[in-house]
Amino acid sequence: MTHQERQWLACHALGVSSAALLAHPELYERRSVQALFRRREAGEPLQYILGTAPFRGRDLHVGPGVLIPRQDTETLITAALELVPYEEPFTFLDWGTGSGCIAVTLLLERPDSFALMVDRSPAALKYAEENLKRYGLEARARLIRSETPDDIILEERCALVISNPPYIPTEDIPGLMREVRDHEPHSALDGGPDGMDCYRLLFRHAPRWLGPRGLLILEMGDARQAEAFRSSPPAGFTFLREFLDDGGNPRCAVWQYLG
Repeated sequence: MTHQERQWLACHALGVSSAALLAHPELYERRSVQALFRRREAGEPLQYILGTAPFRGRDLHVGPGVLIPRQDTETLITAALELVPYEEPFTFLDWGTGSGCIAVTLLLERPDSFALMVDRSPAALKYAEENLKRYGLEARARLIRSETPDDIILEERCALVISNPPYIPTEDIPGLMREVRDHEPHSALDGGPDGMDCYRLLFRHAPRWLGPRGLLILEMGDARQAEAFRSSPPAGFTFLREFLDDGGNPRCAVWQYLG
């Protein structure tokens, strides 16, 4: 645990400023502070303890049972803002919405949009609902609990399907950092034997949700996964482009539905 983390946790536990801690270092010995230190030392993610995680300059509610937003996922927002025209209102479907970080951000940055936020986890949908309320977006979104893509029935087609799906190969899960492996939901991480089960699902079902020329924007786990669907797009789709993350890695890929 770093000094910065200790400071954040102490400020959170006591409701005081970092300046107060500097002036009164004995505050670190308070029982409430030490309790949070023990949770962090046991590997619990800092974001779960604090109850929030930053995403594209905003704080979102998170906690046990929901994937913690990552900076890499902000690449999907960049892609959507660049590729979806501004001329008219549009509806998008956020598959595997989790905390709602993608949908909430798009709703805030594109006031002409409406979100369909889909997840199978009641815990995740609870956090997504809290984050909608946090930013006053309840009227511009619909939460959908879905066990399988087959049960998602829409009244109208979407201009965009966007997702950060599970994409870690099953055999790689035990080797993840303990904060991730032991605390974050495996259902939001495990993408099957090759990490690509959910990509196949989305390409199979997205034609039921997308209108003609609609976009499918997906976060990719690595260059191998991106290349698998870029070089030979599934039937009905054409590859448009990929977006790199801050490390220069292909993080987001975009296809257009031709139906």
